[in-house]
Amino acid sequence: MEDDEIWKDEAGHVELLPGVEEKLESLHGKPVFVVTNQSGIEKGLLTPPDVAGFIAQINRKCEGVVMDYWACPYAISEYRKPNPSMLLGLADNET
Repeated sequence: MEDDEIWKDEAGHVELLPGVEEKLESLHGKPVFVVTNQSGIEKGLLTPPDVAGFIAQINRKCEGVVMDYWACPYAISEYRKPNPSMLLGLADNET
């Protein structure tokens, strides 16, 4: 698996790491936002709708806890984690 590949099975179903689903479910009722590096978009391996679908799968698995997300589609960008730009931009959108 490449560093920026989303973990999914051959049918395209997202696979969460052990403990992630339980942790996210425990945050139900609290604001949860996802920020993710997805340079696979820039590389032509994914589309923005693919990423939206993966986030929707995570949300269904975790009782709708994810309020919003931001995916950086570039390999090199000021928005790429660990820089705080995605978090700051997402916060600006939510206020």
